[in-house]
Amino acid sequence: MLPECVLLACAHQKRGKPDQTRLFLEEAQQLAKQQPYEDQPINAALYSVIGEVAAMMDDQPTAIMLYEMYIDMLVQHFGATHLAVSDGYIQFSRLHTSFGNLSEALKAAEKALVVRLGRLGKDHPSVADARYNVGVIHLLLGSSHEANREFTAALEAHVEPSSEEAANLQYGLAMAEHQLGAHENAHGHYNAARRVRQKIYGDHHPLVQELDECLIALKEDTEHRMARTMKRVGVHDRGEL
Repeated sequence: MLPECVLLACAHQKRGKPDQTRLFLEEAQQLAKQQPYEDQPINAALYSVIGEVAAMMDDQPTAIMLYEMYIDMLVQHFGATHLAVSDGYIQFSRLHTSFGNLSEALKAAEKALVVRLGRLGKDHPSVADARYNVGVIHLLLGSSHEANREFTAALEAHVEPSSEEAANLQYGLAMAEHQLGAHENAHGHYNAARRVRQKIYGDHHPLVQELDECLIALKEDTEHRMARTMKRVGVHDRGEL
């Protein structure tokens, strides 16, 4: 009955019927509290699924409450340092990000990183993924130095240089350097990300074109900065002092 409640809640949400959506959402929560499955991780996962439906309804308090219950159940079953708990924190971080709660998103992402570092060591690809998540949130917060630190550490892990993961990290580094005004470094990282994506997807893929747009924006920013510098020191177009 519980899967049907979730499906019906999703269906009513897509049809724009909030009252019916909430009715089935509340029924699903009551059924989840009964822990209907023998496998406790499945019972825990029910809360994340129902939480996603609440997020679709833009019911932030309910979605956050359900995700907190999900993580609490994972901790009770596996222990606080299990990788499944790390995965739960990453999901929770993404939920907070979707609501614009970047400080809370960062806390959850950092908890995921701590668990993975303790379990896997700094050179594991899953640790690189967790660092990438932390770095992206720092970028959104405008914490460019911290973002740069996380992306750099992630690239030092065993990430395949020709993979999309490496391209994402190079892209993140480029954005951090761009925010910091280190345009030459940003140019190198944008181009590194573009080379990887071009090899994977071809020249005309939207992900490659996105980087082309970033390179154009970087060039324009560099030209504007040079023009401001020339104006400040009294240099004009004709080269006269």
